[in-house]
Amino acid sequence: MKTLLFLFIVTIHSPDGERHVEILDYNLTGWDCIAAVEEFANWEAKNPQELFMVPSCELDVGDY
Repeated sequence: MKTLLFLFIVTIHSPDGERHVEILDYNLTGWDCIAAVEEFANWEAKNPQELFMVPSCELDVGDY
C-alpha cells in the first residue's frame, strides 16, 4: 500500500492583489503536514504580518 505524502504550502496575498505560493516542506505524512500548519499558525499569531498568508497541505504528486 502506497503512503500518501503531502506538501506544506503557504499562499501569500499581497495588498495589491497579487498571489504567490511558497512550498515550505514536502514528502510529509498527513500528521506532519497538519503539525506544520499548526506551527505556522502559532508563529503567525506571535508575528503579525502585513501580508495575508494561508497555510495548507496539498498532495505531493510531483518529482523535484
